[in-house]
Amino acid sequence: MRIEGLELKNIGVFEDVKMEFPKCPDGQAEIHIFTGVNGSGKSTILKALACGFEYVNDFSRIDENLNISEDVNNFKSYAWHDTKPISTEYPIGNSKGKILLRNDSPIEFVILPGLGIDVKSDSQDVAFHRFCITPKFEEAVAVNCAIFSYSAYRNIGDNNGRTQDSKNPLYQAVKFIKKRDKYHSIEEWIKKSLYKKSYSKIHGGEKNVSYGATLAKLEKVIGSIIGFEVRFGLDSILENPVMIYAGRSFSLDSIPDGIKSLISWLADLCIRLDRIPWADDVPVFNRNLILFLDEIENHLHIKWQRKVLPIVQKLLPNAQIFVTTHSPFVVNSIDDAWVHRLQLDEATKTATIAPPQGTSTGNSYVTELMKTFEVYEEYGIPVSEKLQQFHQMKNHILEGKNGNTKEFLTLAKDLANVSPSLNNDIQIQLRKLSRQTSKEFSIV
Repeated sequence: MRIEGLELKNIGVFEDVKMEFPKCPDGQAEIHIFTGVNGSGKSTILKALACGFEYVNDFSRIDENLNISEDVNNFKSYAWHDTKPISTEYPIGNSKGKILLRNDSPIEFVILPGLGIDVKSDSQDVAFHRFCITPKFEEAVAVNCAIFSYSAYRNIGDNNGRTQDSKNPLYQAVKFIKKRDKYHSIEEWIKKSLYKKSYSKIHGGEKNVSYGATLAKLEKVIGSIIGFEVRFGLDSILENPVMIYAGRSFSLDSIPDGIKSLISWLADLCIRLDRIPWADDVPVFNRNLILFLDEIENHLHIKWQRKVLPIVQKLLPNAQIFVTTHSPFVVNSIDDAWVHRLQLDEATKTATIAPPQGTSTGNSYVTELMKTFEVYEEYGIPVSEKLQQFHQMKNHILEGKNGNTKEFLTLAKDLANVSPSLNNDIQIQLRKLSRQTSKEFSIV
């Protein structure tokens, strides 16, 4: 399964947008990165995509069966309520979307005020996926593709609350914020993986390697991102999982937030990939996956931001990954991905999306700041404001307008005293101004 495009009408900040998701070179994950200012609709796009795959048509309230998640329930609030109905088919619905799939029927949804979201698709694969994600579904089936969502607001522990326990590894998979259930506890999975590996070693079982393979892969991935070796173990009473690095053991509660953030979604993904009843024997990380990651850089130091996407790109070579970010270091970190830049009209508070641009690690961070994030200032706000004033006064002098030369040179001297690099820049501009006007402008 592959998503080829998305259309949104009267949803969130989008009045009427269409976007395409071009393919990337084979042999590595296909990654689409959404950038834009706060409120430009990055998360809206991810939630719209997830909505089509998660929702089971049911206009009832959220109940014990959890046929509709909080994600979808909240997505209903993105509808516009002050426009005319879209069609006679939906006389009270004025907000709709369409997810285009490769070689398959699209997923179409309409938000019906006061009722819910009506989702339609003739795709058998989509219908099968929705059937498999219900909490009561625990039968062995042949799954070919799985879809996962993860939010920036994630953690390892109980803070997200509890939900209905289900052995189904696809239950909650498409929810951005997953509530805790005993069958998908990260702590329990680490503990059981270590127990099984130890038992297999003692008794010489053939599954010795396979029992610890996924956990070992997780350790390697985390270590590659953070720059030092880590491994999981148990505390002195063999009761609680710990992370071991730098010769010390740390409880999962006490490790740095950046590592917690990585574990929270990578470990959850490993648990579910390990337990899904796949249709064949392809290694779990080589599966056909669709992954939605909201603010992948959350809690990560710049050094880690530069590594997370390249490593995930190699880890999941057959995945299609949709990412939101505010970080030029994430955008700059990989080749052959696509950047979709959202542009917010401050007057109307509606957003448009620019044609996708390919990423390149050959672009500098300064280039990404200017091209992708539209940040053109090199310095902090106070200095940038003084620089703007400096350039305005310089332009007035070039235009022959009367200006206060003493005030201009005083400002130039103040800026030159900020830093050696700024001093060099100011001196160059003053020498150039002197040549252009045949007058002396010096602060020496």
